[in-house]
Amino acid sequence: MNAYLLDARVLLNLIAGTKAPDPAVKKWLDSLAKEDQLFASQITQAQLLSDAYRHGDAIERADWIERITKSLPDEFASRLLRFGAWDELDTWALVRHVQADGDTALPAETAFLVAVALVNDFILVSRRTPTLEKTGVRVFDPWADKS
Repeated sequence: MNAYLLDARVLLNLIAGTKAPDPAVKKWLDSLAKEDQLFASQITQAQLLSDAYRHGDAIERADWIERITKSLPDEFASRLLRFGAWDELDTWALVRHVQADGDTALPAETAFLVAVALVNDFILVSRRTPTLEKTGVRVFDPWADKS
């Protein structure tokens, strides 16, 4: 059974609250045999939290912060992964400099997710498939899935 590490955009679809998830993402999530195939990273949690702090509306900002800091850890529990094992750090250092688009190195957060996915043999779920495939990580884009 495959295990999937969700990037920020996919995870956002899971914690969207009153907003309906993207139909393509929902279709893919519904097709999974078990919810315990899904993993999230504290790196992605921090990305979402950073975005929430920039939200203009104070009430919506507080709602997002609550979902990201309380609901997400409750929902994922042991599937919310910490980053920092030596093999993840070493892999991060190697993939960090894989060329993304043009001459730019992968953003640090993206390289962290790639390292976690590679070390744990996860499939990274993201829209950034062409860029990520250059790192050797297995990638799945639910928006492009035609099955």
